[in-house]
Amino acid sequence: MRNSPLLLVVGLVVLFAAGCTGPDPETLQACDAKGACPSGFSCNVDDNKCYDDSLGPNTMLLNHPDAVTNQTTAVFEFASPETLDATFECKLDDKAYAPCQSAFHAVVAEGTHKFRVRAVLGGTADPSPASYTWTVDSSTPDTMITGGPSGTVSMSEASFTFSSNEAQATFTCQLDDKPAERCTSGKSYALQDGAHVFRVYATDPAGNVDPTPAEAHFTVDTMGPVVTIDSGPQGGATVGPAVRFTFTVDASGPEVATIACSIDGAALPCAGGSVDAVLKSGVHTFVVVATDPIGNQGEAMRAFTVDATGPVVTITSPASGET
Repeated sequence: MRNSPLLLVVGLVVLFAAGCTGPDPETLQACDAKGACPSGFSCNVDDNKCYDDSLGPNTMLLNHPDAVTNQTTAVFEFASPETLDATFECKLDDKAYAPCQSAFHAVVAEGTHKFRVRAVLGGTADPSPASYTWTVDSSTPDTMITGGPSGTVSMSEASFTFSSNEAQATFTCQLDDKPAERCTSGKSYALQDGAHVFRVYATDPAGNVDPTPAEAHFTVDTMGPVVTIDSGPQGGATVGPAVRFTFTVDASGPEVATIACSIDGAALPCAGGSVDAVLKSGVHTFVVVATDPIGNQGEAMRAFTVDATGPVVTITSPASGET
């Protein structure tokens, strides 16, 4: 069937009108909170309106930098899904649109940037350009240790807490020459006696690494002083009421904080490494306890028996009263 002349005229009028005026932004639906539109429409990020995809070629971003990066060079790849004949125009931040090709390179400064690209076909540009916003951050984070051992300690396990001036930073920890590992604040380690170094550094979301890790130097000493009883009643021996003990203390550290002596739980002075006591008959226990400055203890003890009863002397001759 031949087309009616009237229909052809009406069709031309409609096409002409659409080509001249285009859509009125005031009558367009706004994009939703996530930048989405109904099916067949795309969101223009510049005016936040939904445009009919049939009004021009569509534009698709194929590759772009990470949302947060420390790289000042960005590469964008793009295409038009409907045609291979489209050309493209790119816009970076507040610059004007200019002709461009896929694998577009942009060199930018630190900060937040926006890239837009629109396909152009037959003189008609995509009314809803593809866009991407990203942030360049080349500043390195700082790392702080906020809790953990320091100096000389007597613990066999320790936890370390730490933080960064960048809230979204991740952390890497290392104890001594062990392999470094990803960690979170509160990292715990089992410890051996000796000197140790704990290191931790932050990495921010852009990939910047703290070049000067935070460090904690400390020494673990869990060995108590060695106490030796040098003289006095031997274990299990029976002795008279007067007893004397001497002893020596050898500390693993530079000094001994306190020395306490007791017999049967009763404290006795023991300055100078000796203890003297006069005891009643019975079984007794002598104890020496030495404590170093960080609380490690060493002790020595000895049990012995005191016989305070003198021998019984009987005169058998001459009998009492005889001369």
